[in-house]
Amino acid sequence: MSIIHSRIMPVFVMGALLIGVPGLVFAEPNEGMHRGYRSEHHQGTTDRHMVSHTFHSLLRHAKDLGLSEQQVEKLKSLMTDYKKARIRDKAEVKLAEVDFQRLVHDQKADMAAIEDAVRKSEAARNKLRLDGIRTLREA
Repeated sequence: MSIIHSRIMPVFVMGALLIGVPGLVFAEPNEGMHRGYRSEHHQGTTDRHMVSHTFHSLLRHAKDLGLSEQQVEKLKSLMTDYKKARIRDKAEVKLAEVDFQRLVHDQKADMAAIEDAVRKSEAARNKLRLDGIRTLREA
């Protein structure tokens, strides 16, 4: 009886550990990683809301600010131009990201090409953010 217990029990214990431990490990995601990803991933959303909020506030309080009809029309025009530029810039970000992903998953891709794709992707993201800032400054 002790031979069976000495050989079978370790097998059962190992089986239980192999089944139970992965569930515990993946039960709660690493919040630090998620928080960083979310903040980076949604940064463009925050910038867009800042620009949109500023324009809407200016237009809503145009009378209180003493803005002329010409100034209000200029704000509306700037807002429309910004929205169009944002759509184009977001498309550029997505295209750059597609190129980057293709290179990352290509085992034969040169590391310099991957680094260049990362730079292009980040440049597209930066352009998106800076366009919003430029538009606000122009307003």
